[in-house]
Amino acid sequence: MDNSVHQKYSHIDVHPVSGALGAEITGVDISLPLDAEVVSEIRKALLNHLVIFFQNQVITPQQQLNFAEQFGVPMEYPQLKGLPECPLVTE
Repeated sequence: MDNSVHQKYSHIDVHPVSGALGAEITGVDISLPLDAEVVSEIRKALLNHLVIFFQNQVITPQQQLNFAEQFGVPMEYPQLKGLPECPLVTE
């Protein structure tokens, strides 16, 4: 069995949703700025599970952009039209 999927996390809860890929992350409010340790664990969960979900998070487009920026510089895709108030976020 691949132990990388069953790693321990100190700042978030990670719940695999299938055997192949995907995990739900709970225990974090992504509308707020996150500590570096939390960002690191979210990144680790993404690398381990390839797809991550944050259920029941109520965030504005600007908060979604702020969350994304904690992981790097978001890229604009010319083929996708962004929201008028936040062009880097699509529906």
